[in-house]
Amino acid sequence: MAEAIPTGTFGHARPPRRQETAPAPFWTPQEQAAHLATLDAALAGFELDDDYAARKRDRYREQHAPLRLVTTPPPDVCTCGGNPTHQQTTHRKDAA
Repeated sequence: MAEAIPTGTFGHARPPRRQETAPAPFWTPQEQAAHLATLDAALAGFELDDDYAARKRDRYREQHAPLRLVTTPPPDVCTCGGNPTHQQTTHRKDAA
């Protein structure tokens, strides 16, 4: 004798209703400042000293390096970098 595979809920049970909870209270500016000071003190000078962390740190510093000032060549100087397919001697707009 085969039994039927149960479908639905046993005894028509319903899932418990979601209980409303009060939101967490907002932090005052003084509490935020104290918490930030505690975190800064705990993290001050903390660095991993393995090779992977050093490479990752160097890569991050290279990618987020401050902007550097690049000099712009005068307008009558060719900046093609020795490209053999480059035919013009200047890049001026008035040279046609």
